[in-house]
Amino acid sequence: MDAFSASLMADKREIVFAPTVYKFQTFAQMAEEFQLNERDVVLTNEFIYTPFMKELGLKCSFVFQEKFGAGEPSEAMIQTMYDAIPYDSYDRVIAVGGGAIMDLCKLLGCKRPDSVHELYYKRFPVVHEKDVIAIPTTCGTGSECTNISVAIVKTEIDGQLTGGETKLGLVSDDIIPNKVCLIPELIKTLPYKPFACSAIDALVHATESFLSPHRKTITSEMFSVKAMDMILKGFKLIDEKGQDARFEYLDEFVTASFFAGIAFLKAGCGPVHGMSFPLGGTYHVPHGESNYMLFGAILRYYDRNDPNGEIMKFKRLVADITGCQAENAIGYLCDLLQRILPLRPLRDCGFTEADFKAFPLSVEANQQRLMTNAYYPFDLAAEEEIYRAVNRAEPSLIRTEADELTYSLHIMVRYELEKALMQGTLTVADLPAAWNAKYKEYLGVDVPDDTHGCLQDIHWAMGDMGYFPSYALGSAYSAQAVDDLRKTMDLDAQWAEGNMQPLKDALRSRVWQYGRAKEPQWLVQSLCGGAFDAAHYTNYLKNKYTELYGL
Repeated sequence: MDAFSASLMADKREIVFAPTVYKFQTFAQMAEEFQLNERDVVLTNEFIYTPFMKELGLKCSFVFQEKFGAGEPSEAMIQTMYDAIPYDSYDRVIAVGGGAIMDLCKLLGCKRPDSVHELYYKRFPVVHEKDVIAIPTTCGTGSECTNISVAIVKTEIDGQLTGGETKLGLVSDDIIPNKVCLIPELIKTLPYKPFACSAIDALVHATESFLSPHRKTITSEMFSVKAMDMILKGFKLIDEKGQDARFEYLDEFVTASFFAGIAFLKAGCGPVHGMSFPLGGTYHVPHGESNYMLFGAILRYYDRNDPNGEIMKFKRLVADITGCQAENAIGYLCDLLQRILPLRPLRDCGFTEADFKAFPLSVEANQQRLMTNAYYPFDLAAEEEIYRAVNRAEPSLIRTEADELTYSLHIMVRYELEKALMQGTLTVADLPAAWNAKYKEYLGVDVPDDTHGCLQDIHWAMGDMGYFPSYALGSAYSAQAVDDLRKTMDLDAQWAEGNMQPLKDALRSRVWQYGRAKEPQWLVQSLCGGAFDAAHYTNYLKNKYTELYGL
């Protein structure tokens, strides 16, 4: 264990709770209460500023996060922010936004470092000098009340830059905001997916704090339990009544996120965050979504390895809140979250086979603050196992979110129904029922409504018939083409170097140069290097998924 992690675990404080907390119905009420003026800088997003702040005529300086770059904070973004907001131009910092804005404003409240990189590698002191007022606009960051600021930084191992990037947390009580304002109004314009990701992130905060083996206290556990209770009841409401039901519950979601933040301020987070940080740093997956990707797999890992400890207490808590059976609580929770927001596998983010080895090494080198707070210990093999488990293939409802193994089954359903419509053996009125039956037969899933069923595509409504098979055929053609090209080209080596030019040249020679001058059958044979044979595609799927899942 590193010295920093050891110091966190040696902290005997029952609870760490610095901010004064306020609740307002509107941003205008907050602005009046705090008498915002020309010595205040408000860091926010333009899409938040326009509906809630623009018409108020405030004299403070408004600065938009997007001016510094997209995505989560990085070394470059932080430095650009420092350059744009002179240190002597403000007395107070008002953060109005999600986790990224909270993390940036915490830095604006502190003494400026000589180097952002040196700051995050703890070679520059953290000194609080300016007041920070935090106003969250998501339901999950919890960052408004925590002592951590996260950024994507250049990776170091033993003091040497590796050429890669990862997410690191700067931890100090000096960066805890002075005041927190909870304003449910600001959540109303948040689109559903960011809302869901942030709310799941709050659930992760509460869960990891609850399971913290070294640092949780009676008080932090109380906040964890209350946060989980409020969030899961909100998710059940959405599950029963639909996405718009969240508007009935925004006050509770905002408050629950805050409670979860209080919990992990003392008890800390753990491996869900530690293993998600390389994913966010490498492929820029939003923080809440990357945590969600790891959450279920890590809970199952805990349950397999130490089922009778605090994880049993957690399962009973979930069962009490949701009404499920305790022994099935983790599975029930994962299924509920899947209905709240379908989870995409790692490969859809760009995850490669090499990452299964590289990511655990990054975690071990850079995330010990979080990994030492695991309910059950991890090693490199366990971390690789988790990443592989998350990169799963399983049946789903939505074609465009399907993995490549099950995608063709979605196409087969559409092809068979489309053929029946054209032949007159199926009427449009009977299409929804037929669709649902096919999905049960081919994919083993129950279709809850037509939005997730026969209305999810626009093709038939547009009059596009006979179009769907091309999606599956393209995959099959490409598998055979790659097999043929490998006879004369080292595609793997070229792709590993990011060199796609030889492949482009081959496609230009075989297909692109001809356009419509050749018949489709001729073009297919030219691409594939011979007569089309679907066995290339089925062999590709068999080989890939046999290796991935040890079949």
